Amino acid sequence: MKPSDIYSELTEWLEVNHFSDGFDVQYRFWKDGQQLDKFIVIQRMGGAKPEEALIRDSYRMLLISEVDGGQSALEDLAFSIREALIRDHKIGCMTYVEPIGGINQSMSDRNRLVLEINFNTIISR
Repeated sequence: MKPSDIYSELTEWLEVNHFSDGFDVQYRFWKDGQQLDKFIVIQRMGGAKPEEALIRDSYRMLLISEVDGGQSALEDLAFSIREALIRDHKIGCMTYVEPIGGINQSMSDRNRLVLEINFNTIISR
């Protein structure tokens, strides 16, 4: 599995669960847009040494609000995504998905709330 396959699987999972409705889903790096645009950015954080039939990688999703707004709704969405990762614990080729810690938060220099969900995966080859 290549990282691009994982990005596609995660994007499809977000779409099926309607988590990405109204969001621009991006990979690797965040490319800012208009004030009212909202983003979900999927990033690979690295992984452990590949084993015979498994790959253990870590990923993160950044949920980024519109400028000066939508912060409560974004927090609710982040909580729902994290709970769904725990509930589903399997997404496509990822035989196991487990969130790491809680939901981290920060603010961008354009006053956008940024919420970060980190998770480990086990990917079957």
